Amino acid sequence: MEDKRTYEELVGYLGRVSPVLEGAEALAQNVMAQIEYIARHKTRCMSLRLTGRLSGAAACLLLCLLMHEAAQLTPARQDATKAAATLLARQAGRDTPDAEQSGASASAAIDKTKVAGAIKEKLSEYSRKEQRYAAYLSTRSKNTR
Repeated sequence: MEDKRTYEELVGYLGRVSPVLEGAEALAQNVMAQIEYIARHKTRCMSLRLTGRLSGAAACLLLCLLMHEAAQLTPARQDATKAAATLLARQAGRDTPDAEQSGASASAAIDKTKVAGAIKEKLSEYSRKEQRYAAYLSTRSKNTR
């Protein structure tokens, strides 16, 4: 009961007395400084968010391009695969692998490990050629400097 009476007296006192503000100029400057800080911070965050979204979109695009490229056979690998298949067909006594593919025995005749080995051999041959060409280009660029 006493708390209720104290509360009512306090509310009545605050209603009769007008508030006195001490250091109004400093308070106004502090409020304005906080408003400017929030505005600068918000602009910086917006540019950071925009940059993040753009870099995320670019990363997704690059990932899609990488996956597409990985899914596709390069012309060098296609040539290596065709050359390996032709080489194996000749070793097996056939003219071309396409001529024998109509029969069911053709798929059983070619051993998968032999095909994989021939493909690896051709790919390593192409990679050696690419390495020699890269070395040639690097020495050529050094000579032109």
